[in-house]
Amino acid sequence: PSIQPKGIMIWEHGGGFIQGAKEDGGASYCKYWAKYGYLAINLNYRLADPFSFLGVDSATATKLMWEACYRAIEDGKSAVRYAISYQRFDTILL
Repeated sequence: PSIQPKGIMIWEHGGGFIQGAKEDGGASYCKYWAKYGYLAINLNYRLADPFSFLGVDSATATKLMWEACYRAIEDGKSAVRYAISYQRFDTILL
């Protein structure tokens, strides 16, 4: 029988959308939540190129940051769709 999770916990690493990785400590958090019945996803997302911010005006820098944020959200949504479609209700490392 398939296990129905209590909910979904998504760990997206810190780093301001320009640095960081899921290996930066997320696995321990996901294992903790999975132990209590939650679908726990430890997620990498596409990072902005930090060098793209050099020498640009503030409006361009803001636009680049919003684009990076949007990509991170899209990657998170994709991870949830993947997990639900395959009904993998344990810690998932993408």
